[in-house]
Amino acid sequence: MTNGQQDADDGGPGPGPAARAWRWLRSWRGMATAAAAIVLVAGIVYLLVIVLPTLDDCASGVDGNDDQCIGVSDSFAFHPSFAEVTGRIAAENVRVEELSTRTDPASPTAVRDRVVTLLYVLPVPLANADLAELQRHELEGAYVAQRNANASPEYGGDRPLVRLVVANIGDGGKYAGSIVERIRTYPAEERLVAVLGFGQSLEPIEEAINLLGRQAADCLPDDPTCGAFPVITSLITADGFAGLSTDQRAPHVVRVVPTNADQARAAVAALAETRGTYRVVVVQDINPDDDYAETLGRQFTDAAGSAGATVLRPEEYDSTVEETIPQRMFGIARQLCDLRPDVVYFAGRAAHLRNLVDTARAPESGCQDADDRIEVWTGDDAVNLPGSLPSNITVTYTALAHPGVWTAENAALFTPRGLDCVDPAPEPAGTVCFAPEFSYPDGAYGELADGGAAIGHDVVLTAVLAVRTSGVPADRVGRSDVIAVGFPALHGTNSVAGASGWISICNDGDPERKAVPIVELLPDSPAAVRPGPVPAADGEPYTRGSPEQC
Repeated sequence: MTNGQQDADDGGPGPGPAARAWRWLRSWRGMATAAAAIVLVAGIVYLLVIVLPTLDDCASGVDGNDDQCIGVSDSFAFHPSFAEVTGRIAAENVRVEELSTRTDPASPTAVRDRVVTLLYVLPVPLANADLAELQRHELEGAYVAQRNANASPEYGGDRPLVRLVVANIGDGGKYAGSIVERIRTYPAEERLVAVLGFGQSLEPIEEAINLLGRQAADCLPDDPTCGAFPVITSLITADGFAGLSTDQRAPHVVRVVPTNADQARAAVAALAETRGTYRVVVVQDINPDDDYAETLGRQFTDAAGSAGATVLRPEEYDSTVEETIPQRMFGIARQLCDLRPDVVYFAGRAAHLRNLVDTARAPESGCQDADDRIEVWTGDDAVNLPGSLPSNITVTYTALAHPGVWTAENAALFTPRGLDCVDPAPEPAGTVCFAPEFSYPDGAYGELADGGAAIGHDVVLTAVLAVRTSGVPADRVGRSDVIAVGFPALHGTNSVAGASGWISICNDGDPERKAVPIVELLPDSPAAVRPGPVPAADGEPYTRGSPEQC
């Protein structure tokens, strides 16, 4: 019969190969074999259609690991929300190539030497949307600094031009070590002069920074890949890196944000003004790999005790045992509501503070009386605190940057460039600013409130100034010049006019008397900067021209 005709006896195909196949499939063995074949084909289809395209989507030089793309790229978005800013960075990199080519089209080698590369490293999270948003803001600020440095001589001159590339070291910095090896073998012709960013104060991240900031242990003579790299960190505030004291850490590491010691002293000074003497309980995360939590609690305990506060027995929890945190926070809330200290200082991450807040609002916690108000103080990680607060809890935190301090009364603490990014004034031709450039939906204040854009901007600006003020010609400046000449010059008259405040780098690599905005989170209210002067670790923040104390 014709195609599609079936065998009258068994409902299968008619005579011929199709009939024989049909009878074979009707047998049990045939069905089992067919099922196995189907599974095999399905697996191949999954590999070809799902897995391999996912790995291919990670772009050249970027690997797929643990559902993330890990590596270095000048155009790949390591998180879906990074797509717009990554596209702008890529476009600016193309513009840099075009600008340098027009400078001297007859000499490609000399032209390329007038461009340097800055690498911005991020531990892109898998699931933490708030942290991903903060990192997006960092990149947006970094792009603004790159664009402006390439467009205006106000940024330490106009050469060399700046190319910006981005690296992902994985959630929590899991692949930080492998990125170190990639950085050390980065193509020499790209002239990588500094490594920036790195995100949080976590052990694997700090270990990677220390490796980069030192000469490789197996360094051979005249090997350009194993020397030390200049590093400028963004959000790392822990006072020691990877358990090392300040004088033990790698010598070529600079940061632009207040340390945990600075934040603790600023918080203690602010509490002294409002409370005088007070009783405080420190809630301490004892995770050995989280230097942020450990140093924050230790520094606050020391500073508060020295200032005359009564520091009561600490309440500890261990974030390495994640499943125990909700129940442990319930027990801590019960203790706090029974003890009723004047202040609770939380030395841990925002996600765990959220656990404490949620348990303290529950009736079972015993915190429901009108007098059971909990005043929580904490460090800068509270910028990632999700959700609203119950009526009986307030949270005050020391921020790394906040647009609420960009006011006329604080004009001496900040540069016109920073102020213009809140209320944009006419910019020099070709330059851009955070809010109008990225059309922040909540207005300039809302998207800038986490400080990420200001810090990302200042990290790149600091690197640019270290390169351009080194005194080395643009076609020869390299990372050794940044280390030997650029970094030591960034103080006094060469202080960095950062959007987060003036940055004067001490010999240990930390900023001197960096401004520390105090931000209050109140129930049913948006975050707001605490009224009054902006504090620093020891008195008033540093401004260009003020006496240096380090």
